[in-house]
Amino acid sequence: MIDPFNNIPPKPDYSKNKYWISKPPLLTKEVDTFYVYPSVYVTKDRSKAFTDVNDDVVLAAKKCLKLQASVYEDDTNIFSPFYRQISPYIGFEYIRQGREALVNEVVVNDVIASFKYYMENLNNGRPFILAGHSQGTTLLLRMLEESFSNKPKWQENMIAAYLIGYGVPLNTVDKYPFLKFAKGELDTGGIISFNTVAPAFKEPKYDILAGEKPFVINPINWKTDESHASSIENKGTLLRNGYFTPGLADAKIDKSTNLLHCSTMKPDEFPQGFDFLPYGSFHTMDYGFYYGNIKENVGKRINKFLNKNV
Repeated sequence: MIDPFNNIPPKPDYSKNKYWISKPPLLTKEVDTFYVYPSVYVTKDRSKAFTDVNDDVVLAAKKCLKLQASVYEDDTNIFSPFYRQISPYIGFEYIRQGREALVNEVVVNDVIASFKYYMENLNNGRPFILAGHSQGTTLLLRMLEESFSNKPKWQENMIAAYLIGYGVPLNTVDKYPFLKFAKGELDTGGIISFNTVAPAFKEPKYDILAGEKPFVINPINWKTDESHASSIENKGTLLRNGYFTPGLADAKIDKSTNLLHCSTMKPDEFPQGFDFLPYGSFHTMDYGFYYGNIKENVGKRINKFLNKNV
């Protein structure tokens, strides 16, 4: 059997611009966002398990900037590193085999290295937001766990961590006391996370992307209880074709699973493109369904952190 770790692309050199999906030449904002894109490389070919910076997949990563990271662009300078992403099919296989350390040596270390380079050479003391989705969220969580514990200044300058689309276990803040979960729409320094599914979602234990019971906050009303936020309160949904309209998606937390239920959108109209995602998952629309509310919330948290009027 082919071992994908016999064909790993060269390690990125983050001093070179080609290893950044986004690196603004002119900084116009007081705050940065460090964004790690989700799985955009999907193959079952074990001989090509990892992406290379020369792959066309870079174009797919840039599309994620438009559909997801653009929620941060009005208020922040967006930095997004290229990383040697592993296809989720092969990554999950290695995790199931207990060989996660092999994946971490490549993928996690790229994100850790890129963030270290960013903080030491590009950030210049500005407050920042961490943002990711799916595989990007898992990598940021690992980076937080491994890189922040002895960096008090980094902790102080983190406005928020939008770790969306992959479960952040509830015991995370017990293991890493310097981390905390957001409790509302204005608190800073905390983790914001949710995984969106339809009420018809029938996965017996949480979500394949949530693992154990995760933290969840409602991205419309920014509460952590089971209060229903109607679609009328939705500031705007961004669809895959770029169409933006308010009032489409509602949101309600299911406390039995800590998944976010959206009852106003139909699963059949949002195929996920991954056969390991169960019917009823809205995984690829976590940002899109609540785009307008996330965008508004980013500005509010920044203003609170900078002691501006909110």
